[in-house]
Amino acid sequence: MSDRNPIPSQPQQAQPEKMKRLTLDIPESLHSAIKRQAVDARVTIADLLRELLEQHYGSKG
Repeated sequence: MSDRNPIPSQPQQAQPEKMKRLTLDIPESLHSAIKRQAVDARVTIADLLRELLEQHYGSKG
């Protein structure tokens, strides 16, 4: 009789959600305002906008 103890499976870690790129044209004045806010918050523009979009649209996916 062989003693085969299967290795317990480790809990699956959540995979990071796949990212998609979004390109849009905005007025220079709006870009400057967003950039200023991002600098003040010490975050990237992308992170700032992702957070704003998440607040508005949430994780409805």
